[in-house]
Amino acid sequence: MKHDWENKKLGEVASLVADGDWIESKDQSEDGIRLIQTGNIGNGVFKSKDDKPHYISEETFNRLGCTEIFEGDCLVSRLPDPVGRACIIPNTDSRMITAVDCSIIRFDKSYLPKTFVYYSRSSKYATLISNNTTGSTRKRISRKNLETIPIPVPPLPIQQQIVAELDKVSEIIEKKKQQVKELDTLAQSIFYDMFGDPDAIFEKWGQMDLIDVCDKIVDCPHTTPIKAGVPTPYPCIRTSELKGGIIHWDSMQYVFEEEYQKRVSRLIPKAGDIIYGREGSFGDAVILPEGWQFCLGQRTMLFRANNSIVNNSYLHRALISEVVLSQAKDKNVASTVAHVNVKDIKRFKIPIPPLPLQQSFAQKVEAIERQKELITASIKEAQLLFDARMDYWFGE
Repeated sequence: MKHDWENKKLGEVASLVADGDWIESKDQSEDGIRLIQTGNIGNGVFKSKDDKPHYISEETFNRLGCTEIFEGDCLVSRLPDPVGRACIIPNTDSRMITAVDCSIIRFDKSYLPKTFVYYSRSSKYATLISNNTTGSTRKRISRKNLETIPIPVPPLPIQQQIVAELDKVSEIIEKKKQQVKELDTLAQSIFYDMFGDPDAIFEKWGQMDLIDVCDKIVDCPHTTPIKAGVPTPYPCIRTSELKGGIIHWDSMQYVFEEEYQKRVSRLIPKAGDIIYGREGSFGDAVILPEGWQFCLGQRTMLFRANNSIVNNSYLHRALISEVVLSQAKDKNVASTVAHVNVKDIKRFKIPIPPLPLQQSFAQKVEAIERQKELITASIKEAQLLFDARMDYWFGE
């Protein structure tokens, strides 16, 4: 802790610390007061999920005596992994409540909510949370234990400096991610232009099972990796890192060399391999760039294309197109978190245009992919800067 900073319990700098309300499915309605759940709480960010919002009626709000939450309130998820992640509630143009597994924190004027949200992304905070969780299979933290978590309380001008600095780096990262998203949309539009509408693509080009167009298909190890507390040279990619066609470094977990070697014993990932997420927002995939070491984390798979049948770039785009995504949705075996079995993924139908046409497609998107790689590398550099400043402000 910095020499002139105070160290207080979380509850000591808040005017309100309370749990959300117990809302069952039967209590929900099609509109009314927005129900914010653990799935809306990202690691430092609010996930709007406007495509599938949940609500309760005014009558239910009054009957259950619910606690209303407001723009600027901080929410902490008491489960699931990572336990203790936090975000600030934005303006949703709706009245809001939150679910019982979320804790509401309303800070007093001496403490900026964003100071806590940034601190909640530090390894020190993660260790404190881990030391106060309960449960053998599904970890959680009680509100009482959450209130006792010690947090640094810098003078207000220092808090403002911390927030301004980390906001600036975060904004740079988000802008670069948006650039990659726009490039990804462009590449996918070229795919449809060249190979046709998803409804007619198989009739036009024929098909093969995914397992028959790959030299290798490797599933992630079905064990929890031994994670390092700080970044190492060995990133472990999970489905949560595969979003929007890029690898997200802000939530990356790392493993020690021994764990890395164990995880790559079946196959060492190399440039050109495709990493695919099979749970959550399944269908996200990235092509590994040159010079980066990775191992597979939870609920990911690796595909190595047989280049005598399919081009890497073509297979990547086919996997994230509606052509294959619709098959993944059809094979979803879970009611809450989307999940596709490995055996079903191996039987995904892949349209097979002539190889020269695939290679022509790859040439068209080559410049796009190079630009994506450059931006992705700059995102990694910006994330390293963010991590360094986090360590400066919140490290030991």
